[in-house]
Amino acid sequence: MPVLVDNIEVQIEKLYEVFDLIDNEGADPWLWAVSDCLAGLLDQYKESLSIEYVYPLMQLIKRFEEKNTITPKMLNNALSNINL
Repeated sequence: MPVLVDNIEVQIEKLYEVFDLIDNEGADPWLWAVSDCLAGLLDQYKESLSIEYVYPLMQLIKRFEEKNTITPKMLNNALSNINL
């Protein structure tokens, strides 16, 4: 049965906050740290995520593309392994 995981939504919002700061020095380590945290949550709940996560995660991927930022490897792997 699909579940909603509030922590995933919080991590997605944190990534958007980082993107707002991406031009500032020091944002990159924060981007990687928050991405790794989100990746860990996605790995933990990959079997039970609800369909509500499709749109926010797709928007997040678009944001990486818009900012010409490479998606951190751990997050990229987690995104490719989820079952939505």
